[in-house]
Amino acid sequence: MTSQSFTMECNEISQVLLSQCYIRPAFNPAKYPNPDLFPKGKSYTAIWDTGATNSVITRKVADELGLHIVSFATVNHAGGKSNQVPVYRVNIELPNQVGFVGIGVSEGELAGADVLIGMDIITRGDFAVSNYNGHTTFTFRVPSTERMA
Repeated sequence: MTSQSFTMECNEISQVLLSQCYIRPAFNPAKYPNPDLFPKGKSYTAIWDTGATNSVITRKVADELGLHIVSFATVNHAGGKSNQVPVYRVNIELPNQVGFVGIGVSEGELAGADVLIGMDIITRGDFAVSNYNGHTTFTFRVPSTERMA
């Protein structure tokens, strides 16, 4: 399998790792002969969080895309614990066409972003952060191809 990757750079040390992502309702791309026929989606700002077990979207994303609740979950977060949180299925496309199909995401409140990329996505590849020379850079590669030093 060919590896896909992208790198995001910041001109200073950043306390928050952000990228754009494209969210669509979940679907199987193999069933569509032409990408122009894919369900419509939208671009959102995503925050990357290695402390989050699962990925999250805001209600705004769910409403804008007309997503349907597939289940409910109990979610632990920085503010405590929330019961009966809506869960949706989405396709997530990261920069450079790094994509994931049918990802379960819970609904939550986020500051500064509408999507949170959690460890359910991050552990599917290699994730590296560098703060060399006063610039924060992060790279994500799927699939993992070698151990990073």
